[in-house]
Amino acid sequence: MKKLLAITALGVLTLTSCKKDYTCTCSSAASSYNFSETYPDQKKKDAEDLCTVRESQLKTLYTDAKCAL
Repeated sequence: MKKLLAITALGVLTLTSCKKDYTCTCSSAASSYNFSETYPDQKKKDAEDLCTVRESQLKTLYTDAKCAL
């Protein structure tokens, strides 16, 4: 029983340890636009996807917009 509990606890820690806070920073040189957005408790891939979506949205206003984590 103790082994099962230990394995379960380790599994939960492993699954939750890969999530952290990420900051997406966006800018546009032509318009001096700067913007940062924090994505709390995210997996890196999910945060990258959110940042890419934000960049796509900003490109409708600022054609040279760039966003990165």
